[in-house]
Amino acid sequence: MKRAILIHRAKGDSTSDWIPWLGEELSKKGFEVISPDMPEFDSASIDEWVSVIYNLIGEPDMDTYIVGHGFGSLVVLRYLSTLKEGSRIGAVFMVAPWTKAKKNCIEKTPDLKEWLNDWVWWKRARDHSRDFFVFYSDNDRCVTEKESLEFGRMIGAEVILERNRGHFTESDDVTQLPTLLERIVKISE
Repeated sequence: MKRAILIHRAKGDSTSDWIPWLGEELSKKGFEVISPDMPEFDSASIDEWVSVIYNLIGEPDMDTYIVGHGFGSLVVLRYLSTLKEGSRIGAVFMVAPWTKAKKNCIEKTPDLKEWLNDWVWWKRARDHSRDFFVFYSDNDRCVTEKESLEFGRMIGAEVILERNRGHFTESDDVTQLPTLLERIVKISE
């Protein structure tokens, strides 16, 4: 059975933004959808978020598809970088990922410097998924267009521009992402 793991953004939860809509739509299409509430962003470490993903997925396989939003995208890549050799999932979909969030967006970032600057883990992450996709907006208040394109290049992703979607949050009036749904369904066929 196809599984979709939906990892929300920092300061969000499983009911934030477009996550509930995407989960419902994927369920209708036969996916098992898992959308956890991740540990509190301000007090949790990257490793705590990664361990949640480990526990949810168990043994990764090609019928596993992971979606990350903002900070959740980074955690997904960190999870992939720690998998054993030969483990692979079907695809990773990253919405508004960042390596250098603008100061007006995130005041406190837990333990990122230790691995954001270690480019070795990017290659390890690439080895554990068949496909990568980055969705970015031309008016994101947290992530520059240049940053989004660089992020996509570094992970070897197909980069998809969504116009006027901000940081893809409810406050940006984004509660659905049809293009993301279409890509997930298409790549899983």
